[in-house]
Amino acid sequence: MERRGKKEDNKLLNYYNGLRNRGTKWVAPDRLKARIRDFGFNNKKDNIIGLQIADLIAYPVTIHLLHPERHNPSYEAVKHNIFQDNGVLLGQKAIPH
Repeated sequence: MERRGKKEDNKLLNYYNGLRNRGTKWVAPDRLKARIRDFGFNNKKDNIIGLQIADLIAYPVTIHLLHPERHNPSYEAVKHNIFQDNGVLLGQKAIPH
């Protein structure tokens, strides 16, 4: 994860640790702990390729969620990669919902 600020990083780390301890509706805590062992923060200046790709995808999706009526060609470019069932987007979640 990219660093955002001390408060924001601590809030996200606490949420992550809570997920690992309680699991989710679909994934048991033991499975999460086995798959995701650590959670670290990197500086933007580290220029990590995976984080750069995540930014390229996250920004257009965020703009679409905030302003669905707005023309957003970047979202149209990535939308086909979001899990769909009969044209209904199921792999796009807005939290809190």
